[in-house]
Amino acid sequence: MAFLQGLRTWGTFGRGWSRRVAEVRRDAIAMARSAPSVSTQAPLPPKPVLQTPAPVNLLDPERIWTAALAHGAPWDKDPAHCHLFYIEGCNLDGTPNDNAIDKWNDVRGILKFVEGKPQVVFACRATTEPGIFYDRIHVIGGPQGAALIWLGYQECWQVGIHHPGRAHEALVQTGGQCKVYRDFDKSFRRQDGHITTGDYGINQHSTGPGLESDPDSVGPWSAGCLVAEDYDDHVAWMKIVKSDNRYVADREHVFGTIVMPAAWVQQATGLPPTEPKPPAPSAPDKPAVIFPPRPAQPAPAARSWWQVLTDILVKWRSK
Repeated sequence: MAFLQGLRTWGTFGRGWSRRVAEVRRDAIAMARSAPSVSTQAPLPPKPVLQTPAPVNLLDPERIWTAALAHGAPWDKDPAHCHLFYIEGCNLDGTPNDNAIDKWNDVRGILKFVEGKPQVVFACRATTEPGIFYDRIHVIGGPQGAALIWLGYQECWQVGIHHPGRAHEALVQTGGQCKVYRDFDKSFRRQDGHITTGDYGINQHSTGPGLESDPDSVGPWSAGCLVAEDYDDHVAWMKIVKSDNRYVADREHVFGTIVMPAAWVQQATGLPPTEPKPPAPSAPDKPAVIFPPRPAQPAPAARSWWQVLTDILVKWRSK
């Protein structure tokens, strides 16, 4: 204020300058009081970075092999043997799905040993459950409900002819009895107390020559059988199945098959460790550059109302 009073024009503009200085002083004090205080507490440590587990490939042959053995499949490493499996809730790229009802959302596959290592030599879309048509509309099974195949390994299938629809070669249940759950309440759930065993015609077939399924619905193609969505895939599958030397030696050979939920494969343990990849060598003409640590920046000091007022006046004079 003393600076302004010393100006020759004070007599003319003094009242206005006095009012403006008083307003600036008032605003500066308010700003200084509302400024955040400088914390003396130590900074919080950074949050730990959660490592997301790598997704499991449900069609990894090592995992399928381990899961099948863990759940009773008497598989061996004979390269001439075909090990048949189904994985429920599995896509053809090995990712899991929601296993919704009335969908082609399971995988039919064959595992063989090639040069001492398990390999998935065949895979196609399939279903292990009946469609809505035979589970809730035209129920096959009477009051007990439609059949939901038991999860695990069973031996009861022989090469034969599947007759419903257009007859075609398939694995038919003529080699023994089959264990199933009965969907008594039409919920598509396997529930304890509703397991039956018998000759139910639980075949491993497809649509039939010249017939196509609905890609969005199982429809009437399964009443409890294990069904491949595409007939050409089924024909290719049968060709590999019949190459098994046990069938070549005995045309009455009874094939075994394991039906597994995706969780069994996801939880498979005892896998051989994976060797880590060595780090890529750095180019000799581009050595790694190590930057010194950045010095810590001091925290800003608290400012008085007078310092804030001075800054405002300097900016005001520069206009």
